[in-house]
Amino acid sequence: MTSNLMAQLDATYASVAESPETPKTKFLTLSEHLSREAPEVCRILARLEAERRESDIQPFLEELQRILLQWRE
Repeated sequence: MTSNLMAQLDATYASVAESPETPKTKFLTLSEHLSREAPEVCRILARLEAERRESDIQPFLEELQRILLQWRE
């Protein structure tokens, strides 16, 4: 469902001249379609990325966990 929506959004915005606002507009359209607020979609995406071991966010997540463990001690 969501991948089909993303393909539709990509097709819709492919003809639009790429501007700094285009990704933001696509994201807001996705949020509206999912009936979610933008911050909620960001939290969901961050949670999903944090679960993937091969994610680009892993070094940040590991460092954050290390710092939190030190702080708790």
